[in-house]
Amino acid sequence: MPDTFKDGPSERADVARRAHDSLVSSVEEMRRRLRLDKPAPAILDEIKKTMHVVVPPYGFTVLQNLCEKERQTVFNQMAASEFALSRQEFDRAIEDYVVAREGTMPARRIRKLARNTWKQDAGADRRTRGMEQLPPEKFRSPYRGRSELYDPEVVAAFENAIAHAIGRPCVSWTRGTRDNKSSGPILNVLIAAVQWAMRIAWQCAAPWGTPPPKVPKAEGLLGIVKAKRRRKRSTN
Repeated sequence: MPDTFKDGPSERADVARRAHDSLVSSVEEMRRRLRLDKPAPAILDEIKKTMHVVVPPYGFTVLQNLCEKERQTVFNQMAASEFALSRQEFDRAIEDYVVAREGTMPARRIRKLARNTWKQDAGADRRTRGMEQLPPEKFRSPYRGRSELYDPEVVAAFENAIAHAIGRPCVSWTRGTRDNKSSGPILNVLIAAVQWAMRIAWQCAAPWGTPPPKVPKAEGLLGIVKAKRRRKRSTN
């Protein structure tokens, strides 16, 4: 996708159409390679219904979760320019709170704390909830690490839908011995499904001039799938 994306209703519709076409071709290829009896339109219909599945933690649907992610991105990008005065007042309030509670603290740490507190970050919120039941010594900053590219609950919902649609217990893939990359017809459908969903949400919720989401990385999605399976094994 070019850096200077020409945005408009027709351009957005074209991006969404291409993502849909990619999903259709991936489903048809999977059906052919796995010799599935179920018609491709029926598989596709089950995958599309995932957009209306309610996922945790807030009881939003998959589509609502993705639209909320677009809104958060815009808020964080506008924070410095559009909300400059409010941000200054917020930073001062954070500084007053820290000084009253902790005494002195380096200005750099206060600025970092204020920046993280102001920023809307679904991944950090999720990590915070995960640490709520841990003892204090196990607590670590939820803002460490890279920003979350894909919503884990959305990826899990599409994995479940694809597996159910083709009568498999879970999504599977293979890992190449030469290039060490993961591939496979079912994995390709998962990538195409998440891409389609993200671009539909972008079409609906992103401000004009915002470029469409990039094609999801296979290893990024698989990291979420593997983490989900590890959690499931640990609770059984």
